[in-house]
Amino acid sequence: MATRFVRRVGSSPWMAPPGSRSCLGGIFTRLTCQKSWAHLCRGQVQGRRKGVLKISGPVGSVPEQLSRSGSFPLAGRTVRYNRAMSSGYGDTNHATSETVPQQGGGSSPALIPVFWVACLAAALLLVSYIQRYGVNALYFDEWNFITLVAHSFAGTLTLGQLWAQHHENRMFVSNVIALAVIRLTHWNDLPLMYLGAAFLVATLVVVCLMFRDMIGKHPLWMVPVPFIVLTLAQYQNILWAFQYEWFLMLFCIFLAVYLLGRGERLSWKMLAAAAVLGGLSSYSSLQGLIVWAAGFLILLLPSRSWRQRGTWLILGVVATGLYFLGYNFHNTGGPPLSLFPHRLPTAAKGAAVAAGSIFPNLRILVGTTGYMTLVEAAGVVLWLAGIAVVVAWFRSGRPRGPLAYASALVATTFCFDILLMPGRLSLASGLGTVSRYTSFNWPLLVGIYVSILLWAGSGKKQEAAYTLRGALLLAVLVQIFVSARVGVAAGQSLEAFRIEAAHVTLHYRTEPTSRLAEYLYPPSGSYARRQAQYLQQYHLNVFSG
Repeated sequence: MATRFVRRVGSSPWMAPPGSRSCLGGIFTRLTCQKSWAHLCRGQVQGRRKGVLKISGPVGSVPEQLSRSGSFPLAGRTVRYNRAMSSGYGDTNHATSETVPQQGGGSSPALIPVFWVACLAAALLLVSYIQRYGVNALYFDEWNFITLVAHSFAGTLTLGQLWAQHHENRMFVSNVIALAVIRLTHWNDLPLMYLGAAFLVATLVVVCLMFRDMIGKHPLWMVPVPFIVLTLAQYQNILWAFQYEWFLMLFCIFLAVYLLGRGERLSWKMLAAAAVLGGLSSYSSLQGLIVWAAGFLILLLPSRSWRQRGTWLILGVVATGLYFLGYNFHNTGGPPLSLFPHRLPTAAKGAAVAAGSIFPNLRILVGTTGYMTLVEAAGVVLWLAGIAVVVAWFRSGRPRGPLAYASALVATTFCFDILLMPGRLSLASGLGTVSRYTSFNWPLLVGIYVSILLWAGSGKKQEAAYTLRGALLLAVLVQIFVSARVGVAAGQSLEAFRIEAAHVTLHYRTEPTSRLAEYLYPPSGSYARRQAQYLQQYHLNVFSG
C-alpha cells in the first residue's frame, strides 16, 4: 500500500525544495527504485477513511521536506504534516498528518462567477423594486423634518437643531445628508430611497469581503447570501425615504468591523478609520451605537493588543456618553423605562418574534392558527444558534476570519433586539413582526448560515454537518421565496397607499383632518395641514411640479 501511495504522488510536480527546480515526485521516484519506501524506512501508510489519508512513521521514513511542518495537495486533498519534537536517545519522532477533506457542492473556483451573478441579480432586483413601487410622498416622521428644512432654506439652521433628539434618536449625521439631498432634489423621496439602496448594496460588498474565503470555497452554497442581505422582507425601510439611515448605519457598522478584523496585525490608522465610522454610525440613530459592541467583540482576536481594545472601549464610552448628554428619557416614543421590569417577559418574547420575523408572514405556509407561536419558536432557535456561533468562536481560540465575522454579525442582531426591548417590544410582543426590524435581523441568519458552512467543511461529524447544512439551506431558500412574495404584495399595497397620500397632500386644504391623519401623519392631521403649507410655498415634494 505504501508503494501505491508513493507512485501516485511521485507523478505530480509538487513542493519543489527552495532554490531547486526538482520536484517532490522526483524524490519519491528515487525512493521507489530501492524496492519500496516502506521497506527502506519501516514507515507505514494507514488506510483511507472518508477521504482522509493518515501517514505515520519515524522521521527518517519521509523526506526532510515532509518531516518538517508543511502541507501538500494529494488527490484533491491537502495533507498537513507536523513534526513531533522530542529529545533523548532512542525516542522516536513521528510525523503525523491531518487533512482538509475535499469539499463537495460547488467548491470549484470556476463556479465563483455564479455567486457574483447572484449579487448583481439581487442588486438589480432591489433597484427595480424601488423603481416599480417607490412613490414621492411624505409619511409620518418625514413631516417632523420640515422644521429643519425650513431653517435650512432660511439660513437659520444651527448645530443644536441638527443634534436635537427625535424620539430616542440623535440623527445629526443622517440629518446633514438628508438636507443635502433635499436641497438638490426639491425634496423628492425617490433619491433618498435609492441612496438607502446604495448603502445596502455597499453593505453586501462588505459582507462579501468578510467571507471572501467562503465564497472561494463554496460559491454555490454562498449564492443565497446576497438575497438575504438585500431581502425584500425589509420593504418598509426600502420604500420609506426616512429609513435610509438604517442602511447607512449597517454599512458603517460592518465596514468598521471588517477593518478591525482585517489582517494579522491591526494598525492604529485602521483603528482610527473604524472609529470615524463608529462616530458616523453613533450619531445617525440610537441603533448606531451597536458599532462599539460589535467592534469590541472583533477586537478580542488574539492578535489585537489590549491597548487597542482599551482605546476602542474608551472611544465607545465617550461616544455613548455624548449621545446621552442632555437626553430626555421621557420623550423616547415608547413607554416609560420604569415599567420595563414588569414588562420584561413580553419584551423578551418580542425579541424572539423579531428574530423569527426574518421569515416574514409564514401564514402563507402554515395558516393563521399558531402563526405567532411558530415565529417565536423560529426566533428562539435562531437565538440559540447564534449563541452557539459565538461560543464556538471563543472555544476555538477566537481565530481571525469568517467565524470571527460571523460572530460579529450575530452580536449586531443581539444588540439591536435588546435595544428594542425597553421601548416598543415591551408594549406587545407582536410588534416584533414589523418589517423595519428585518434590516438588523438578517445578520443573525447570515452569521449562522456561514458558520454551518464552516463546520460542515471542518472534517468533524461530516454526516451530521452536511445534514444540518442542507436543512439550513432549505430554510434560507424558504426565507428568500417567502420574502420575495411578501415584498411584492407589500410593495403593491404601499404604492397604492403612498399614491393616495400624495393626492391628499396636494389637496390638503380641502381634505378632512381624519384623512390627513390616516395618510400623512397619524398623530395629528392638523399638524400635517400646517406643515403642508410650507411644502407648497417652496415648491417641494409633490408641489415641485
